[in-house]
Amino acid sequence: MRISRVKDLKDLPGFLLIWVSISSASIIVVLSNAPAEVCAFWRTFLTSLIFAPVTLVRRTFIFKPHHVLSGVFLGLHFVFWMQSLFLLPVYQSTLIVVTYPVFNVVLDFLFFNEKPGLKKVLGFSATLTLLWIFLQVNNLTYNHGVILAFSASLFAAGYFEIGRYARTKLGESTLTYATPTYLTASAIALTYSVLKGSEIFSYPFETYAAFILLAVIPMIGGHTLMNYYMKKYPASTVASIALGEPFGAGLLGMIFLSQPLTLLSLFIGFLIISAIILIIYQ
Repeated sequence: MRISRVKDLKDLPGFLLIWVSISSASIIVVLSNAPAEVCAFWRTFLTSLIFAPVTLVRRTFIFKPHHVLSGVFLGLHFVFWMQSLFLLPVYQSTLIVVTYPVFNVVLDFLFFNEKPGLKKVLGFSATLTLLWIFLQVNNLTYNHGVILAFSASLFAAGYFEIGRYARTKLGESTLTYATPTYLTASAIALTYSVLKGSEIFSYPFETYAAFILLAVIPMIGGHTLMNYYMKKYPASTVASIALGEPFGAGLLGMIFLSQPLTLLSLFIGFLIISAIILIIYQ
């Protein structure tokens, strides 16, 4: 089975909206002045509150094992990735995290029998090699933020793969899948926050505004719209929308956080994204 390309030009605006939405997430997190795990909790909890009335009216608000597993993956993805944002520049963190389409290709093979061709093998090898060079150039080989970002990438791959299973194999609607999944993710982030001793509620208005923005823009306009497209495209194709996130987030980081972008890092990042594209499209 071949990996799908964009099947309909009318989907392109939706893909663009996803890219813009997810690119804003890292900046909002850093500017929120709240711990990463607390941002993860409010982002997923507020979104699930928005969707819950719809699923309750439709009587589709049901927790199933795959919702719980997907929610665990999503919650850990957000906690680990958002923590990496406070240890790495936005561009570096997002560049590492968006490697999850690579893992999705492997999972697509294991669970959907989509066998990798020669280009995928070459792209996979090139991605790993270029990532190693990127880490060496930026002295990040043993950085704790890198470990967190890679862990977040793995969890994201699992989350998107389960999303594809729920949307294509089980025929679940976007909200039927997303609502219990997001609520589970919020429970994971809340548990992590409590165990860490993080403050959950006592924040100024500006921070709560950031929490709301995280729920509305990157969560609904980003992740939820990606779940919508899971029924039409393989997980690796939908996840590939995020390949533009490092450049969008990096530009915003340069503007709002005064984080510099070197030409060498941008060039290596471009090569990494190109290698991942080689993996996804055959």
